[in-house]
Amino acid sequence: VGVLRSYLNRERMRAYQGAVSPDCKDHVCLGCGLQRKVFEEYVHCYVRFKRGEVAASGVLARAGVHQAQPAHSSVTTVEQPVRFGRRAKRRTTTVAPIKKRIRLRYSKTGPARFIPHLDIIRIFDRAARRAEIPIVYTQGFRPHPKISFGPPLALGVASIAEYLDMEVEIGREADLQTRFNQYLPEGMKILQYKAIYTKVPALAAIINRSTYEVFLGNTNIPEEWLTEWLQQSSVVVQREVKEEIREVDIRPFVSRLERSGNKIVVEVDVKEGRTARITEIMESLLAPHGIDYRRFLIQRTGQYIVDGNSIYTPFDVI
Repeated sequence: VGVLRSYLNRERMRAYQGAVSPDCKDHVCLGCGLQRKVFEEYVHCYVRFKRGEVAASGVLARAGVHQAQPAHSSVTTVEQPVRFGRRAKRRTTTVAPIKKRIRLRYSKTGPARFIPHLDIIRIFDRAARRAEIPIVYTQGFRPHPKISFGPPLALGVASIAEYLDMEVEIGREADLQTRFNQYLPEGMKILQYKAIYTKVPALAAIINRSTYEVFLGNTNIPEEWLTEWLQQSSVVVQREVKEEIREVDIRPFVSRLERSGNKIVVEVDVKEGRTARITEIMESLLAPHGIDYRRFLIQRTGQYIVDGNSIYTPFDVI
């Protein structure tokens, strides 16, 4: 008496898809391999056997159920020794949740652009708990949500193209965008999300180009300043790294710097794990002319994956 392994595998895949199997009582055979007549006979005989009405029949004997030996039987029983000392520790096993990776694109504008990058993970963790979105956590002494981000954004810079990957329990990620947006702070909003069904590299490892827009307002920035900056063979800036001041050449990382209306469009590439900060680019461009770049609104408008002559978004590779 039992079901086939192939049937259990099919039911498992149907559970992943959220499909409900019909009831076989409605004369719909699911091909489980269980013989209805034999099973009903086994259940009927077992109930009568437990009540003491009948002895173990052939069906129960084949299933491994035997009648208990009487008290005057010649079978000897061995008494178990008395155990002393500390009771054995009870081990509890936890069932790992069935999880799915989700890729999100969110905006960070207005007052949210002053939120540090390290606080973003706490914001999403808190918003997920309030929205009852089951995020998968690491298994350890201090569990934390399984969330991975793309390249970090400088403090004070807005963005409409920030990406992150998170793991959630499968089957409960419906309407994730609306539920998240109800509890995210002002200036942060989920713009798009998509499930990941294949194994893909981390966002920080594949994104190698970012585009920015610097809104100038009524300030006049001549195009000659941009041309002179691009014609330089090297632009060396001082960068603080781990309480140490280093000189970094940021010119090789800027592939585009041009004026478009009342804004400046900048493209910054990542080469061999190194890149230039948008704040360093704008300071080196405007500081020699006595203009503070912090008076302008800087916004990241896109993050891309450049492979030869092809350009992809993080959603195109999943």
